[in-house]
Amino acid sequence: MKLRAETCLCIATLLLIGAASPADALSPGLPKNKDCNEEVFQNALNELRSKDYEQGRRLLTKLVGRKCSLAPAAMLLIADAYYREGGSRNLAEAEQEYARWLELFPEQDLAPLVMKKTVEVHLRELNGRDGSNHLESAYRALLKLQESYPLFSADAGVQEYEMVTEELRAEHNLKVARYYLEVRESPTAAKMRCQEILRKTIRFSKTDSALWYLAQADEILAQTEDREDNLNEAIAAYRRIVSEYAAGEHRDRAIERMRFLGEDPPEPNPRIIAWGQERAAKARSILADIDGYVLGISRRGILLNEEDEAEAGVLNEILKEANGSSSTASQSEPN
Repeated sequence: MKLRAETCLCIATLLLIGAASPADALSPGLPKNKDCNEEVFQNALNELRSKDYEQGRRLLTKLVGRKCSLAPAAMLLIADAYYREGGSRNLAEAEQEYARWLELFPEQDLAPLVMKKTVEVHLRELNGRDGSNHLESAYRALLKLQESYPLFSADAGVQEYEMVTEELRAEHNLKVARYYLEVRESPTAAKMRCQEILRKTIRFSKTDSALWYLAQADEILAQTEDREDNLNEAIAAYRRIVSEYAAGEHRDRAIERMRFLGEDPPEPNPRIIAWGQERAAKARSILADIDGYVLGISRRGILLNEEDEAEAGVLNEILKEANGSSSTASQSEPN
């Protein structure tokens, strides 16, 4: 049902773009073409269907500069072809082509789907040489998507991608915090990383670990700098571990530290504990094998499906609109 809805959205949006004279934005300096060259478009689709992505893109590029309603679809197909082919270089090209389309048609209904596709580009690249940068790029793209289209936050795929990016970013910061605390012996730096986790990732599956390292850093700062506020912050972190993460690995040690500091441990909060356990289980299930997760990211493009075919309904409407625009152009231009 979701796929069918997105297909209908593609049809409606491409027709709307064609009606808005997309070629004026694509190539305002070129003379108007009477012929959108449907044959070139069909040949390009045949090349894509046979996995000759390079030739398909070469043919589609001929249409991008022409003043006809095939140009926006050709742009998306070029981006899809790079995305479908995969590999770091092609995915980088796909991101650029999707970004170019968004620059030309930022207000169109299809824009959130294209923005979501850029997130998927980066998620597919997480295991590349520049994995951390791709993680940040995916995170920023998600934020932009949700800021621009708040209702799209309810999309199941967007929610999953949000959880994955938050979890992986928090996991990275947790490792850095532990390194600063145990290796570099820099409690201030460790505390800053833990605070970032707690501030930005309230649903992190290892929040109790972030609280533990935060409390440890505060205890060290309280001893070395004789600051009572650090000691109070450490106690507050221990209290949260005991109250909200009673099933976690740090509970018993947190109780020991509280008693050592003269504080009584609080009673566990069953509601918060259950919520945290449910979320942590879901995160572990999805991220148990990050390679497997990344490989599971959809290879479907905006217009091209997994078999490298454009949806029949979408294709028919694109060609119908292109032919209509060509006829209108021929009739309106003087001889």
